[in-house]
Amino acid sequence: MVIGGERKTIVVEHEPLYNALYEIESPEVLTSDAWAKAVDQGRWPGQVRPHTKNRRHVLYRRIS
Repeated sequence: MVIGGERKTIVVEHEPLYNALYEIESPEVLTSDAWAKAVDQGRWPGQVRPHTKNRRHVLYRRIS
């Protein structure tokens, strides 16, 4: 990154290795029954979630 005309390397420690991005209609989706059901389907709850660490949930609004 160039800051003030000088090239600098920014190191952020302990950041997650992987990210997942979901585009949703509104924040209310995250509290819906359908979302609650979906997050507990597939391999995630039994085989993946127990081995995850350093999770972060962030909600952004896209500005057009």
